[in-house]
Amino acid sequence: MTKWAICCPGKSLGLYQTTKKIEALQPDFRVAVNGAILSDIPFDYWAVQDLEVFAAIGNISLAVFPVLRISKAVLWVPARWVVDIKRYHAGVSAVFDLFKKELFPSDSKMALAEAMPFGRELEWQEYTLLAAIALAVIKGGVIIHIFGADWAGQGYFADKLENNRTLHNDKRWQRERMMFEIIQKECARNGVHVVREEAYV
Repeated sequence: MTKWAICCPGKSLGLYQTTKKIEALQPDFRVAVNGAILSDIPFDYWAVQDLEVFAAIGNISLAVFPVLRISKAVLWVPARWVVDIKRYHAGVSAVFDLFKKELFPSDSKMALAEAMPFGRELEWQEYTLLAAIALAVIKGGVIIHIFGADWAGQGYFADKLENNRTLHNDKRWQRERMMFEIIQKECARNGVHVVREEAYV
């Protein structure tokens, strides 16, 4: 039985009580979703689907953060990135090359779903949180705790993580919550317990 902590970059991730909860949980594996990789939490995996997010964080890391610290995490990214990074974001291809990678199929919208042990009709790729849950399921996770998925308001726990595709409105949060709950129920039917840890900011 493996226990996973998946950390999203919502404002609650920066709270002291969130850090203490994660420490108390003592997960076997920790996954950063998008900008959460820049927190002080040591991560085993970094789930990213948006090239612009990786490029923005790669540029921040080159300028400010110790790249070698974040590159200890294994990247969980779409397989097409092997080509797309060099084609569209060559400036951070050196950062990309620092990481060990586990690639998920991305030749169609449902490619990741088709590789899942269950829920093959669900859109596991629609949001990076869902793709991170897919990683935990594929790796045999039985208990999956979600931190920092606030689904409300604007902004992240850290500055400079926005890009031109950032969308933080009620409609987006409602859709992500709805899709999460569908996947959460499907996981429960298959013996995987997914719990979202709420934190108020």
